[in-house]
Amino acid sequence: MHALGRPLVWLVTTGMAIAVVLSFEAGVAQPYRARSSSAENTLAAAAEQAYGAMQRRFAFADGLYAADDTRHSYAHVWPLSQALSASLAFASLPGRNATTARADALRTIHALSFYRLASAYNSLPRPPLHRGGNLYFDDNNWIALDLLAGYRLLSTRAMLRQAEGVFRFLVSGWDTRTGDACPGGVFWGKQPLPQIRTTVSTANAAIAALRLYQATGKRTYLTWAELMYGWVSRCLAGPDGLYYDHVDSRGKVAKQEWTYNQGAMIAAGVLLARATGQRSYLDQARRSAKAALAHYGESGYKGEPPIFVAIFFGDLNLLRQVAPLPSYRSALRDYLRRHITLRTDGHFGTSLVFQAAAAQLYSLAAGQSRL
Repeated sequence: MHALGRPLVWLVTTGMAIAVVLSFEAGVAQPYRARSSSAENTLAAAAEQAYGAMQRRFAFADGLYAADDTRHSYAHVWPLSQALSASLAFASLPGRNATTARADALRTIHALSFYRLASAYNSLPRPPLHRGGNLYFDDNNWIALDLLAGYRLLSTRAMLRQAEGVFRFLVSGWDTRTGDACPGGVFWGKQPLPQIRTTVSTANAAIAALRLYQATGKRTYLTWAELMYGWVSRCLAGPDGLYYDHVDSRGKVAKQEWTYNQGAMIAAGVLLARATGQRSYLDQARRSAKAALAHYGESGYKGEPPIFVAIFFGDLNLLRQVAPLPSYRSALRDYLRRHITLRTDGHFGTSLVFQAAAAQLYSLAAGQSRL
């Protein structure tokens, strides 16, 4: 167990020192306000319940989160990033609770400094809170995407600068070894982690590059996005229209077809079509979405972690904004009905990443558009 009861922490981000007084008895700095009982059955109310439960059960007042509802240890950066995504998703909904969610998101973005090593983020908080952990390129993708979503929602340029720094770390993970099978792609993590190149680390880096291109107009980001998207299409596309998980240096392909990998390539295609004007990217995104919805609808999302599915539907929502996707809404609501049952207090599971998935999914169903 770590020293969670520290009275005062100085968070340093982008040259600014921010003092945050902690009150772990209160759990969060601003109270979550539940809707009246008359609206409990609506999707918006479910989003509020799921998000409110995440804050009450897992959040600390400094923006950090507990790994589970025992609150004995800090979350790894991966579930923390998904809690931050949930805050940003909920903050995009109308209502007074969205204002509180924006404040929650800001605290967590500031609290990322506990994980930060140069321009990247460790898997665990760094000393004195914890030992730091490994550096994963896929973890850093989620942080980059959160920072960019925060920038679009809150117009804070410091977040854009931080995201650019994270992207520099991501491209350092690009495979330049010409002797590897299907050279290229972004590694899953830095050594000593297995040196596999994954769809999740490469396609999401392409999304980050495209968001940075939108924000800055720097052509190098578009070049990287085209390269990354092209590598996944060439090296990890399956004959069924879906994308495999990863390939090792000898060319052995892991053929799991996770939902969030499909979502990443769909979202990257939508953004590439927007950036380049090339319709072929959008056409491929539509084909992939159709194949994915059919595949997972038939399998009942068997074996898919809820957070993977939440990311998948978030990415599909980006496509839905620019092209007809008639089955999206019914597929999302059917998944919620079958797989995400909230308790009366909004609780879903004992881990942060499960609760974040519920909050993201219900925010999507309540009508939020992915940032």
